Amino acid sequence: MAMKRQIAEFELSDGTTHEVRLLLADKIRAERTRKARNWGENDMAMTTLMVWSAASRAGYYQGTFDEFQGTPEEPGDCVDLFVDQRERDEDDPTQPTTQNP
Repeated sequence: MAMKRQIAEFELSDGTTHEVRLLLADKIRAERTRKARNWGENDMAMTTLMVWSAASRAGYYQGTFDEFQGTPEEPGDCVDLFVDQRERDEDDPTQPTTQNP
């Protein structure tokens, strides 16, 4: 069974879009924050936190999580996001690509 990688694609309010791989460190950070904030089982908040963590780690976003997610009354810097699972042999935006001449 091949290991699948979680790849997040997100759009910021400035119109830029980015892809980043979610690493174990991002998932652990999200789980610790979930417990500290007493979120319970809030899947969308957890997903958003993992994407923010990965985006911050990769240098795509420098703001806080609260600035990233916003509120229903005042949207944050992240306009939308999507997480996909890819096989190891599919494109991985965290790895350099190789091309045959």
